[in-house]
Order: sequence, then C-alpha cells, then structure tokens
Amino acid sequence: MGYPKSKPEGQRLKKAVTTKRIFATLFRSLGTKLIIALSSVLIIAMGIFAFVMVRTQREQLIGEVLRGATRFSDTIKKSTHSDMLEGDSSKIYKVIENIGKQESIDRIRIFNKEGRITFSTYPDEKDRLVDKKAEACYACHSVEEPLERLARAERSRIFEGPGGYRILGMINHIYNEKECYTRCHEVHPREQKVLGVLDIDMSLARVDKEIAANRWRIVIFSIVAIILIAFIVALFVRKFVHHPVQELVLGTQRIAEGDLEYEIVIRSRDEIGHLARAFNRMTKGLKETQFQLFQTEKLAALGTLAAQVAHEINNPLTTVLTNTCLLLENAKENDPHREDYQEIVTETERCRDIVKGLLDFARQSKGEKNPVDLNQVLTKSISLLENQAAFRDIQIKRDFQDALPLIMADANQLQQVFMNMLLNAAEAMPDGGEISVASVRTNGENQSIAVSLGDSGCGIPEDKIQSIFEPFFTTKGRQGSGLGLAVCYGIISRHGGTIDVESEVGKGTIFTIKLPISEGK
Repeated sequence: MGYPKSKPEGQRLKKAVTTKRIFATLFRSLGTKLIIALSSVLIIAMGIFAFVMVRTQREQLIGEVLRGATRFSDTIKKSTHSDMLEGDSSKIYKVIENIGKQESIDRIRIFNKEGRITFSTYPDEKDRLVDKKAEACYACHSVEEPLERLARAERSRIFEGPGGYRILGMINHIYNEKECYTRCHEVHPREQKVLGVLDIDMSLARVDKEIAANRWRIVIFSIVAIILIAFIVALFVRKFVHHPVQELVLGTQRIAEGDLEYEIVIRSRDEIGHLARAFNRMTKGLKETQFQLFQTEKLAALGTLAAQVAHEINNPLTTVLTNTCLLLENAKENDPHREDYQEIVTETERCRDIVKGLLDFARQSKGEKNPVDLNQVLTKSISLLENQAAFRDIQIKRDFQDALPLIMADANQLQQVFMNMLLNAAEAMPDGGEISVASVRTNGENQSIAVSLGDSGCGIPEDKIQSIFEPFFTTKGRQGSGLGLAVCYGIISRHGGTIDVESEVGKGTIFTIKLPISEGK
C-alpha cells in the first residue's frame, strides 16, 4: 500500500509532465524542425568559415614574421659583408648586437661548419656545440653533408621558447664566396662551400596574442551572425510556414467537426497558397457531395413512403373517379349537382396525376442502359415540345458540341429529365423569352458531358434554391405537384451524374447536368 504524495511534490510532478508535453509538442512542430535543420547547417557553415578565417590569418601573420626574419638575416649579412672580408670579428659582432636589441628579435647566433656557436646575443651560449639532430639543424643535416641551398620554408622552424612563448627561427647560410677564399685561402679553402650559419630567432608572443584576439573576434562574430540569421529564419518560418500550416490544421479540424463552410484565406501564391486553394476546393466538393448524399438519402426515404402511400390511395381514387364520372354522365343539364360532380372529377384526376408522380418518383429501376448520344436525346426532346402552345413565344437556341462521346444511359429516362426541365423553363416565361440548350465535353480528372438548360424567366429566390429538388416543393402553387425536379434528380443520380443550378431573380435560371463518359470512350 503506497502513501499519498505531498501537495508540493504533486505540483512538481504535474509541472514536470506539463513541461515535457510542451517540449514534445514543440519538437514535433514542422517549423521547429525547419529552424533546427537550418540552424544546424548554419552552425556548420559558420564553423567552417571561422576555422578557415582563423587559419588564414594565422598563416598570414606567421608569413609576415617569416618575411621580416628573412629581411633581418639578409640585412645582417649585407651589413657585415665587408667586415667579414677584413676578418674584423669585433665589428661584425657589434653590428649583430645592435640589430639584436630590436623588440621583435629574441636571439641571434652564428654557427661554424662544425656546429659550434661562435657568437650569440646570449653570451653564455658561446663556444657550445649545437645539437645537429635538433629542430634548428635538422634541415641542413638531414644527410651526412650539409645542404648548400635551402628554400625559405625549409630554413625556418617554430618551437617553444624558454619564456613560455613560441619562437620563429630562421637560418641563413654564410657561403664561401670568391672574394673570401681569394683573400683568405689559408683560412677558407676554395673547396669549402659553407663557412657557417646565421640563426635569427624572433618572438611570436605578439603574433600569438593577435591570433588569439582575431580568433575571439571571429568566434564572437560567428555567434552573433548565427543568432541573427537564426532569428530571421525563425521569423520567416513562423510567418510563411508555421502560421499557414496551423491554418490548414485548424481548417482540417473544423471540417472534421462538420463545419463545411470554413474557408482558408489565401495569402500567397507559393506551394502553401496552392495547398490552401486545393483545401478550399476540397471543402467545396465535400459540401456538394454531402448535399447530394443528403438529397439521395432523403429521396430514397421519401420514395419508399411515397410508394406505400400511392398504392394505398390509388384504388380508392379510381373508385371515386369512376363513380363520379357515372354520376356526371347520368346527371341532366339542369341538375344543380352537375357542377359539383365536375369539380370532383377534376380534383380526383389531379390527385391521380399526383399519385402517378409519386409512383414515378418511387420507382428505383435503373432502366436499360445502352450507348446514348446526348445530342440526339436533346434534339428529340426539343422537337416534341417546341410546337406546343406553351412554346409559341419562346425561342430555343441550340449549341451542341460535335462528335460527343457516347455515354451508358437509359435514353427514355434522360428524355424525361430534359422535357421536364424544358417545360419548367417555359412555365417560368409566361410572356415568352429564350431558352438556351448546350452540350460540351468537360476536361479534367473526371471527364464528363455537361448539358446546360438556361431560361430568361423570373428566376428562383436564393433561399429556395436548396429546396427545389425536394419532393412536393413547388413555386407554382396549385399548378404543380412538386415532384418533377425530384424525379429528375433521382434519375440523374442513378446515372452517376450531378445537377447544379444557378439562378438570379428577374434574370433567369441555368440548370447544368453532368453525366460521366463511359470508360474507353
């Protein structure tokens, strides 16, 4: 059995869990991942840049010191040339001592060919033998005989001095020139090539301090640059990636909750903008699909109910109509009930038409589908109606695309749809007008044939457009049953098509029917 945790401990655990969740959510963010990736690349790039800059500056500073040592060495040789010919060692050493007092020079020495120190600005080194295997002599004595000519890089070396700072050493050979062995043949025979070595050691303490200062300046600059660039990248990612993605996520959540009216504001023309535009198109498509599914389900339920109601009232209506017709036939011309019988017959026939419409609406048969040319179906539908009285003052314009592919459909059912819509268009223009009928093949992912039927009639109010495909909804009063468009919608749905409507009060209505093209056509 455990003991309950104290309140402060529970708060600490809760705070720790909350912090852990925050960090977990943060590191799962796309913006955070982009910032980390870009910052890592930036750190690596700036690190390489700093390393190269420090190394380059160090080499430049060492090169300057090396060139200075070479100039000093050459200056000493030229300044003591005449004294060497005369053999005046005191003057030679005096010149070297004066030059060795300069701040940048640590030490000047002269070795003879045996490696003995004949002169040094450090007096205690005089007459000592130089270790030929040491770093200062290895370049000349890497073979048994000393080399006569060395490149500048091979004549220099850097080593740690006794003062704890680095020293750059430069050796310069003193050659047995013609004037020397001519005047001092006994001392310097002609066969002797090298008389000695002039060794100059220059302190690198100031250079090392400057290198360290430059290193820190470059490091600080790199850190500041990384922070500034990372900050700018973070702002850029937050504005152009994080916020748009968050809007997409919010939109997805709203759609999942059933809000199909939500629309993302498009703020850019890049890939994120294209994604937002595609999201809005998807939302619109979902909304239309949901409406169609709702209509289909509602029509199916109403169709089942309508079939049952129609069968129940069809027989009584037939009996009423038959008996009333008999009464009307037997009634005399002056019979006061004759008008009542006629009214009963008229209303009963109207009920019979409604029942017939109910049966047509409830009929779920898909019909016999065969390859159909929609242009022929449209032409036949127009020819059956254009000579009727309702179309006397109406002009019908045709705009059919030639060579349309065939579709698999029931021609009689499609003709019923087109004739119903043409009649509705004529009824919307009691004083005449214009009906336009067009067909065209649509391009895109789902190819289909679009048939548009437009009129210049009174139009449909916006608040009623969503209800026109519902059974028993009509804008014609007692003149219509409200089943025509519902039946049309059911037929087109069973053919895998869609019906869209656009209308403006006082300007007219356009119905657009899209039917899928058969595969391979």
